[in-house]
Amino acid sequence: MTDERSAPALDLEALRPWIGRSETAHDTITRRLEASFRASLDRAPGQPAIGDPATLGLHWYLAPPIVQMAALGDDGHPWRGGFLPPATDVGRR
Repeated sequence: MTDERSAPALDLEALRPWIGRSETAHDTITRRLEASFRASLDRAPGQPAIGDPATLGLHWYLAPPIVQMAALGDDGHPWRGGFLPPATDVGRR
């Protein structure tokens, strides 16, 4: 019995240029960023102080890619084919 929802076979040779790639980004946690993150979690923003532990999950706010509007896809994410390989039948989840 074949699962009709199964993904098409991948062309691994076409994906080889992306194997082993890495990307490094740096950012700074500011008091404002910490307070904004707390507020986004519906927590009181308070007055974060330098040296306070960061709120769990704050790392998801750090170092978003900086991309010109023309380089964004319909979903608001950067076009694939740069750091990530191009994929046509894969939705963002």
